[in-house]
Amino acid sequence: QDTVGYDTLGHCYFIEDGVEQRNVLDHNLGLVTRAGTLLPTDRDDNMCRSMRDAVYGDYVPSTSDCRAVTTFWIAHPNNILTNNAAAGSLHTGIWYIFHREPTGPSDGALPRYQAERTPLGRFYNNRAHSNGIDGLMIDEGVKTTQPSSSKPEEY
Repeated sequence: QDTVGYDTLGHCYFIEDGVEQRNVLDHNLGLVTRAGTLLPTDRDDNMCRSMRDAVYGDYVPSTSDCRAVTTFWIAHPNNILTNNAAAGSLHTGIWYIFHREPTGPSDGALPRYQAERTPLGRFYNNRAHSNGIDGLMIDEGVKTTQPSSSKPEEY
């Protein structure tokens, strides 16, 4: 609550794995969220297409694969966002991205599809402007399987 994230590399307010619930993000400001290199979703278009050590074969990500830098990245709907502002993100201001199953260290912690079937928590009086692509995006989750010939992308 009452924090400012300014000129960050990669996602600014990051509720990542898809198991995090009942968090309250209230009265926060995220400004100038830039590309980073820690996670594939932190990268800009050029980094995404050149840093391909985890893709399958010679796969080169498309431009749409590379646009995920976000100020508020929320991976489970059961969270509360009120009175926040996201401005100047390279790609997206606020991104609800509901994973089919938890990722990372939280893998297996919730039943499959639990996040996709949970009602959205309170979302009130938030603002997003001057972001590179989207102010608000609601989307399905990230890829949770290893790269393969049928799905060569990293995430």
